[in-house]
Amino acid sequence: MSYSNSTRPTLITSQIFCDPAADVVFKSCDNVLFHIDRKNLEVTTGGFPPPGFRSEGEYTELTESAATLELLFSFVYPSRHPPLMEVDFEVFADFAEAAEKYEVFCAIHTANTKMREAIQDHPIEVMNYASRHGYPELLDAAAPLTLDIPFDQIADTMNINILPAWARTMSLHCSTLSNS
Repeated sequence: MSYSNSTRPTLITSQIFCDPAADVVFKSCDNVLFHIDRKNLEVTTGGFPPPGFRSEGEYTELTESAATLELLFSFVYPSRHPPLMEVDFEVFADFAEAAEKYEVFCAIHTANTKMREAIQDHPIEVMNYASRHGYPELLDAAAPLTLDIPFDQIADTMNINILPAWARTMSLHCSTLSNS
């Protein structure tokens, strides 16, 4: 995309990931630059640039927001990870998706654990996450909590791939109730 000087988006650098010696730079969808050490990406992820990738003076654009990437990149460094208890569920869900997408292994485990904790308040979202990433035990744990949710809401938000299985579960649930 070509910009004139007056319409070029203003880029800012993350206050946390700002090391000028870092050899890989990523740009969030909201124009924040993240300077990350390649070595950390190589040993903690499976989905970021391969060893031969060079980016001197350039950045790689990612589709995630700065809030999501800030959480995600904190898991590629050998330091304490941020507490996720205070993170809004929507930001957390985006972080969980990014952890899976870029295979940030330590973050995947943390995301999966926190998704299990979110089942009570967000059963449909947890089911969608579980179905996309192959966590049948998480899917099974969340499914019963959706049986009292109106069908219109289910149809609007549930992943189409799990809707038939959910409908069978609902049918069995209704049959059990009517036979009682």
